[in-house]
Amino acid sequence: MTNKATNTGQQFYLASNTFTRAGYSFAGWNTTPATGYVQYVNGALYTMPDADVILYASWNAGNFTLSYNANGGSGTAPAGETVVMGNTFTVANNTFTPPANKKFKEWNTAADGSRTAYSPGTTAAVPPQNLTLYAIWCDYTPVERIDADLDALVWDAIKSGNSTENNVKAALNLPKIGANGTAIAWSALPTGIINTDTGAVTRQLVDQAVALTATVSYMGGTEKPKTFNLTVPAIPGKFEAEDAVIYKAKVFGDAQAVGLWEENRLGISTKREAATSNGTACPSRLWLKSATPAQTAERSAFTKMARIFKTLHSPLRVIGTAKGALAAYGFLWKLPAETA
Repeated sequence: MTNKATNTGQQFYLASNTFTRAGYSFAGWNTTPATGYVQYVNGALYTMPDADVILYASWNAGNFTLSYNANGGSGTAPAGETVVMGNTFTVANNTFTPPANKKFKEWNTAADGSRTAYSPGTTAAVPPQNLTLYAIWCDYTPVERIDADLDALVWDAIKSGNSTENNVKAALNLPKIGANGTAIAWSALPTGIINTDTGAVTRQLVDQAVALTATVSYMGGTEKPKTFNLTVPAIPGKFEAEDAVIYKAKVFGDAQAVGLWEENRLGISTKREAATSNGTACPSRLWLKSATPAQTAERSAFTKMARIFKTLHSPLRVIGTAKGALAAYGFLWKLPAETA
């Protein structure tokens, strides 16, 4: 603006302001540089004092909007706000959901991340215009992908119809691909109880502790495991440890069997006996000799017993009397039942 020379006591109209200040609007003129106070407005009638005068422009701080853009993400945006020029604001945390296989990197004033970057939680000065901050997304590193998918593999994610890890009866949900593109390979020890392809559970005659392990990898590189220690309860009518002892006495004592005692993998007492002229030994079946024709009627009960052993895959072989077989058969039916 042009300075004006005039005489003491002379009156004139103040010129209109032509100054600008980014982020502010002109409020008027003041004889001091203090802000927030206006003595004269544009075009006001002014009387020249008896000394030189400097009139200072007075400014009003501008109000601007601050907003956040998902920039390819989805979900709810952080709360926007009105900010005042000359003040500061705190950059919000990201609340958007990242695009598939991406993670949040930073905020930026350009959608392509080429301008001013802002980190969540930091304090920044209000710029002299409305401000939109764009979410900038980047790829996970292979290890970050693996860690993220390992963190997502929790009991609730795989339990399906089961309630707790100590009572696994129903098939499990065993994903093969993680949300971040990782490969998930499953293994279980001992084998034969949890099918790691389908998640199906096969209950045994006794409770089984199973170590179910997920091994997570990405593009054939780094691998990280995670193990779930599970218990698969026995099928209904299971043999407890004390039952096995009684079972041994009942079957082999009453049946007067002779030979070598063994324990099979299910913990059931077994007897192996070579074929003799008095009877026949056969895997998974129970045979007996009939001493008299009167014992023939008892064979139907004996046959049922043999079927039970075959179903349980027991290699039991017994050579004894029909009376002993029936005693063992009766004992089996008296075992305590368990609700499935």
